[in-house]
Amino acid sequence: MPTYNADEIIGKTLFAKTRINLRQFAGTDAPILAVTEPGSQIGVVFSYVEKPDGLWWMIKRQNAPTVWAKHNPGWYDTKSLREQGALTTEQK
Repeated sequence: MPTYNADEIIGKTLFAKTRINLRQFAGTDAPILAVTEPGSQIGVVFSYVEKPDGLWWMIKRQNAPTVWAKHNPGWYDTKSLREQGALTTEQK
C-alpha cells in the first residue's frame, strides 16, 4: 500500500473504501454528522490534525458542513489520490 505524507493530501478529494464516520470535530467522542458508503466521494481535505488517537482529516464538503474523518490505512482510495497528482513518499 502506498504511503503519503499528510501535507500531500491537502487539496485532494478523498473517496471512501469503507464506511467512515464523519464527525463534527476531531475525536472519537465527537458527534457523528454523516456516514460514508464505500465508493462515495467524501470531500476536499482542507487541513489535518494529529491527536493522541491518530490523524484526523478536516474535509470540506459541497453544500454540507465541514467534517472530520479519522485516518486509518485502507479506509481511503489511494488510486484516486494518484490520479489527482499526489506523490507517495517513495516518489518524492
